[in-house]
Formats: sequence, structure tokens, C-alpha cells
Amino acid sequence: MRPDTPIGLEITLHVGCGVACDYCPQKVLLSCYQGPRDFTLDTFKRCMEVGEVPVSRALTYMGHSDPYLCPDATKIMKWSLMERGHIGSVSTVLQYCTHEDIDALAEMKDRLTDTVIHCPAADNRMPGLKVTPEYVEKFKHAIKVLRGNADFVLQVYNTAPAPEIYSIWAESGIAIPCFGLHDRAGLLPDLQGPYVKHGPRSGPIPLCGKLFCGCLWPSGDLGRCCNCWDQKPLWGNLFKETYYACYHSQKFRDYIKSLEDPNSTPPCRFCHDSFHQINEADRNKGYDLIGH
Repeated sequence: MRPDTPIGLEITLHVGCGVACDYCPQKVLLSCYQGPRDFTLDTFKRCMEVGEVPVSRALTYMGHSDPYLCPDATKIMKWSLMERGHIGSVSTVLQYCTHEDIDALAEMKDRLTDTVIHCPAADNRMPGLKVTPEYVEKFKHAIKVLRGNADFVLQVYNTAPAPEIYSIWAESGIAIPCFGLHDRAGLLPDLQGPYVKHGPRSGPIPLCGKLFCGCLWPSGDLGRCCNCWDQKPLWGNLFKETYYACYHSQKFRDYIKSLEDPNSTPPCRFCHDSFHQINEADRNKGYDLIGH
């Protein structure tokens, strides 16, 4: 998300992503996750309401899979952003959404701080993303109707856009920033890339704003952050307790306190963000953006 907007509660609407990017530890999540694969509109409403998630909390539909793998994705976004009153952000590869879903994102533009298309890249690191003629037409439609959204971004990781969409992108005049890869808090220790940093880092660990937002799965479990693919730790379950209670629990307090201990080994010790926040040169680059 943009630095001038609140970090959002990361929402995973569906568990198990078919895009199969080699820089996402899907197998790690699938090995530990227990619960339904999808939110429905009804279960999402119940989770938000029983959990008393504050309307002031931005919702980030950029979770551990493409949101449109969830059949109720657009219904959930419309309810949470336009009816309940959250602001939010969305990231999608477009493969699983329809033209109507794209049009709905344009209708929600006043409630979206970021609208991101994770573009197919000119390499084989997204094997489940098929750049068919139908996909190309969908890509053209998205550029046409979404370029009026605030902070509309076309993004690739580590390389250039796929050749099938390169000319469309070039003619659009929309910049495509190249983002660096990271090892998801140590869960991808063999990952290579020009900006990849592998932990562990030594000494006390700087606090990260993501720790105070969490990530949410269809099970209702509330985890640490967007890098919590191993579900360690879980703060609680929003079908059973409130968002406020999860962040005022002894478990959460003990975890935050552990960051001060140079001998502790929480997942944050292995996270790329712990390096970015301690090094001035990295801090000025933002999240993991290369050359910006």
C-alpha cells in the first residue's frame, strides 16, 4: 500500500493459489492450514461482525492467493468497502476474474487506495498463469476501466512483462515498477534474486507496522502478517474473539517483547522487513522496490 495510507488487515479469501509462483510458499500454508478453502459472503460478514473489526482498519485483498479464486470475492469487497465502510486495496493477476469483476473495481474506486495488477512476467516463475488471447483482452479491459483508480499499478517481480502484453503496456503509458523478491521471513531459504536478503539478522528486531494489522484466513484465524504462511504465531480466531482482544492478549505481548531479546528466534528475525527498517539505504526504498 502507499506510505500515506494505513497498513491493512491482509485478507486471504481463498486458500491454495493456482498461479503457483515459485516465490510464494504455498506448500507451507497448505501443510498447516485447517479450515474451509473459501470465505463466503455470509462467513465473511460473521467474521467481521463477531470479531468487531474496526471500520477504521483498512482491508488488504492481497492475501495468500489471488482473491478472485473465491467465488464471492466481488460480493465481499462491495459489502466491506461500500456498505460497511472500510477502505481497502486489491491485487490480482486477472486470470480468475471476469470483465464484470473488473468493472466492479472501477465502481469501488473511491474506497480503494491501491488497485494492483500482478502482471505475467517474461519468465517461467508463474507457471499457472496462462496468457491466452482471452487473458490479453481482459488485460486491455482492465487498463481501460481501472486507470482512473487511485494508485493503479501494473507490477512485475524481478523481470519485464510477458511479451504478449508488452506492447499493450508500452502503449498505455503506465509505468510498471519492478519489485524485488524476498524469502517470506525465511520460508524460501533457497530463493535467489538481485535484492533478496536471507536472515537471520542479529540483535534486537525493529518493530514492524504489519505486526499490528494481521492476516486473516477463511478459518477465522488471525495471523502475524502477510509473511505468516506457516501460521506461526496465530493471535486468535475472529469467529470466537474480537480483533481488539487478539491484540491485547498475553500471547501478543510476549511476542512483541521477544523482539527485544537478541537470542530469540521469532519469524521476524528472518524477515526482509527487519533489514529494511534498520538500514537507512533500504528504508528509503520502501517495501522491496528495486531502483526506486
